[in-house]
Amino acid sequence: MTYIDGRRCGARKEFYETGELKEEVNYFCSDESSFSWKDGTWLYYHISGKLSLKGDFDEGDEDGIWESYYENGKVKPV
Repeated sequence: MTYIDGRRCGARKEFYETGELKEEVNYFCSDESSFSWKDGTWLYYHISGKLSLKGDFDEGDEDGIWESYYENGKVKPV
């Protein structure tokens, strides 16, 4: 991820201390605004590497249905 004028911009990956991918997120920066906002699909993972939570943001607001998953891959009611 990069920073522009102190704003988070672009894709960011965060990892567990053990090195496994924890989350993949994205921030959108506009030249016309002094802030950035959450945008696009956000993915969160169990430490096993399996998908834990998936959802979308549109200009900072949650958009659509978010899906949560058990460690075994089955959909968890949200």
